[in-house]
Amino acid sequence: MRPTEHLLDTRMFRLVIIGPIAVAFFLTIIALSGADVTTDWSFDGFNEFVDLFKLPIGVAGLSIPLGALVASHHRSVQSASQITAQESQNIFSNFLKHKEYFGKYLDEEKILSGDFSFRAKDKKLYQALFPLAQKGNREFILAEDRQMRLTIALNELSAEVGALRWDERSKLDAAWQALNTLKRVIAEEFLLQISDYVNQKDIETLLNQVQNVQVTLDQIHSAASLFEQTQDTFQLYHWMRQAAVDKDRLASIKNFDDASIRVRDLCSTIKQASGQRLTEEQIRSVYRLLGKEHEIKLAFIRKDLSQMHSINLVIDQILDKKT
Repeated sequence: MRPTEHLLDTRMFRLVIIGPIAVAFFLTIIALSGADVTTDWSFDGFNEFVDLFKLPIGVAGLSIPLGALVASHHRSVQSASQITAQESQNIFSNFLKHKEYFGKYLDEEKILSGDFSFRAKDKKLYQALFPLAQKGNREFILAEDRQMRLTIALNELSAEVGALRWDERSKLDAAWQALNTLKRVIAEEFLLQISDYVNQKDIETLLNQVQNVQVTLDQIHSAASLFEQTQDTFQLYHWMRQAAVDKDRLASIKNFDDASIRVRDLCSTIKQASGQRLTEEQIRSVYRLLGKEHEIKLAFIRKDLSQMHSINLVIDQILDKKT
């Protein structure tokens, strides 16, 4: 029974109306063929007619309650169809509203605006984060194969960054390759556009790029949890924290490079004014950059800057102040 079909045009309604009447007509023929019936228009004649044909009349009368039941069922089917259509319309309307709100959120909060390596193109990020939103499910869903790709790419970057040290840069190119692979995976999985292509490949630039990845994952996490938190949003947070660890590792290497530059500048200062002593703030600034293993690092800097005439004086003053 189709909800758009008129009740009188439905096969079931015609069957419950015509069927009992046809059966009653057949029973009437049988009753008439086996009985000696004469015409009597008196009250007794009508009583005799009812008594003789009560079975066909009762069968014919079934068409009324059966027709009512079919009509009630038809109304139920129509009501269910209307409810389904209304729900579908509400889901689609909510989908459009949420997508519009999501786009405004990206614009107002400057989420993935291209300032940190990635730009959301044509608001396709909504489709990537909420693939079932058009069906009414606004949960962030990240398929298992997508999670695997991102996890592998992030772990590869962490492994290459972990292999770098302040005194060991031989795997810098491998770290850059891992970073570029990770950026491509992020762009593909979240339908983003890479907004920067870096030519200079040094520790400082690598640090900035990893920081951009961390910020991007944080922004994706904020966008994914805009409507509600899911298990997959916690995975995004875990990845963001993993990128933050890699950033801190690179920052310590960058600080050592800055400490070496700082010592070189101090050598120039001492050279220009012979006999001048370093101030406590100058020495503290070097130690803040060196962090742990300062004696080993200072020995490395002394050797690396051995061509500078004042290097021993500067290093000795720094070590003497520390002791």
